[in-house]
Amino acid sequence: MRHIGDPHQEVLEDCRTRDWLDLRVSNWDREMLKSHDHWIAHPKGFFQPGVLVVAKNGTILYRWQSSPTKENVGGATRRPTADYVWSRINAALSSPQDRDAAFDRHPEVDDVGLAWPFLVALLLANGWFVRPKILAGATHLRSRVLAAVARIPLFVAVWWAVFSYLPVWLSAGLLLGWLALITPGVRRMRRNFLGE
Repeated sequence: MRHIGDPHQEVLEDCRTRDWLDLRVSNWDREMLKSHDHWIAHPKGFFQPGVLVVAKNGTILYRWQSSPTKENVGGATRRPTADYVWSRINAALSSPQDRDAAFDRHPEVDDVGLAWPFLVALLLANGWFVRPKILAGATHLRSRVLAAVARIPLFVAVWWAVFSYLPVWLSAGLLLGWLALITPGVRRMRRNFLGE
């Protein structure tokens, strides 16, 4: 199988021109990327996932495209399973039609995604609760995720101690200060992940 890169989005433009597929392109801002520019920075942004299967005669047998949502972690999860896609392709091949397959809006997906509040907490933990920091890159991803998850109970314990031993007015002031500190980063994260 050949893998063909498309950093200048020529394949995507051809698919758009033919009205086959119109993948969404995400282009995260530099503040969110920080040290991960080399991994995720692309000349014209990076594609959201999609699947396009075209028969030799030009008929579209199957097509699906992701749109970033909270449920699919901004397009990073909830992809159609391979078995499901093959079953849809085989169904299209066994009953040939003159028209192209419609977009699959409700495919059988590979996982249930990740709750948005947990993702926010995970990325905040990866940025030491000062700003959300993405868990990018192919190397050591599992260890980074586990380290971030381990920080969450410690963070909760620190806040429990703050509210247990300091006056309420001081504890509340510290909490409000922390919320003011993280709010711009969380908004930036939402904008980058969901395109809002």
